[in-house]
Amino acid sequence: MKKRIYLFIAFVVLIGFQNEIYAQKGLSEGKVIYTITYPDMEMDPQMVAMMPTESVVFFKGAMSRTDLSMGMGISSSSIMNSKTGEIVALTDMMGSKSAMKMTTDELKKSKNQNKTPDPVITITNETKEIAGYKCKKAIVKNADNTQEIYYTDEINSISAATLDWKEIKGFPMEYSIDQNGLKMKFAAKSVTPEKVADTIFVIPADYKMVTQEEMMKKMTGGE
Repeated sequence: MKKRIYLFIAFVVLIGFQNEIYAQKGLSEGKVIYTITYPDMEMDPQMVAMMPTESVVFFKGAMSRTDLSMGMGISSSSIMNSKTGEIVALTDMMGSKSAMKMTTDELKKSKNQNKTPDPVITITNETKEIAGYKCKKAIVKNADNTQEIYYTDEINSISAATLDWKEIKGFPMEYSIDQNGLKMKFAAKSVTPEKVADTIFVIPADYKMVTQEEMMKKMTGGE
């Protein structure tokens, strides 16, 4: 079970690495809280107790930060600067704190090297209200699955959409991720306009900088 938890964290961090930034009209500073569920996944009670049930996204101008907390004192965060394209992954595994830097250009290069085919994205006319925001529906068809994404253009900030969703010009309010048997559904339950301190986008002094290889080794239980 421990190894699967590490793999889950690695998966979440990599998803956070693929954030794209889109300028929209509307709210430009605040916080979004998502509920996280695991549809169609069979997990034992211990595993369920470990999994995060919320994701918190802070945004301010070009900066954004996504936080996830799990059981056993494990947490992860992704910080992104849309002006520089720099992304930082922070992990805290029971007091062992690590930070790793990467860029969106490096992610795109890796995707091209892996020859991952682009999905087919269809923007529909269907809409629904989520957390007080009118959202449009997009359908993303990959080689092995189909996803539904609801997004809004009323938030002037990051899009949590991955590089595969780059055609979706908006902030995702509800979406699902399915990769290697890990199925997660994110649904925004609140959007709060508030002042966000610049300090939350800074790497804390007690985090050790590591390479991508070192981080992945740690998160897959290879230490």
